[in-house]
Amino acid sequence: RDRKRAKFLVSSLQSEWFNQWLGRRITDGLLARYVPGDLLKKEDSGGLFTTDEPHDAETRVADFAVSPTGPMFGAKMRWPLGEALERELSILEDSGTKLETLEVFRRSGEGTRRVARIRPTDVTVAAEGDAVRVGFVLPKGAYATVIMREVLKPEARGRGLYADCATT
Repeated sequence: RDRKRAKFLVSSLQSEWFNQWLGRRITDGLLARYVPGDLLKKEDSGGLFTTDEPHDAETRVADFAVSPTGPMFGAKMRWPLGEALERELSILEDSGTKLETLEVFRRSGEGTRRVARIRPTDVTVAAEGDAVRVGFVLPKGAYATVIMREVLKPEARGRGLYADCATT
């Protein structure tokens, strides 16, 4: 029971750190851009790699052939290089976490990489009376609630296209 709880807590912390990393990339206009040293994930094979060809990486990111990955911090996580590494380390530094602390997580969260963006497939949208049914397939580890939050933009209710939407 304590081990399950520890895994849950470490997973929550890893997700929080990833969300901070992702939020910073979005704020800095880097969600769909290559940052030197990024660990990129191939869309077709899932392979992770770094490159010293920034122009090629930018083109492949723009074409959705590859996507930047972010940290799910842990002792066995593969690290990026250069500027991308500095950006990730700043997340730990800002939270007051030392690298050595990640070793403590080893049994509860080894660490991995998560893609910065996803592309749903098999998307369907159908009107059904007063409702709309939306369907799509997501890659492993992605959440439909995140996609629907982006589609619905609940924070925009009452403004613009959402002017007629209820605010409750």
